[in-house]
Amino acid sequence: MSVFTKEELESLLVKTTQENEDLREENQKLLLDATERVKKANDMAEDYHRMFDELFNVIKTQYDAEFKVEDIPKHLS
Repeated sequence: MSVFTKEELESLLVKTTQENEDLREENQKLLLDATERVKKANDMAEDYHRMFDELFNVIKTQYDAEFKVEDIPKHLS
């Protein structure tokens, strides 16, 4: 078991506190980045859903009024 002097303990405490603060700041930046990525992914999903709905409506109104989603092949090549 190591024995530290008061000065050594204070020095270690300062270093540990600074490292903890650095990690907290980095974590906050990563959290903001992750939040932004989730927002973008949600926006993209909404855009694709909207585009699909628009295409589906065009098919139904201009080509085939009886068209259903089930008519789309599951695995397109």
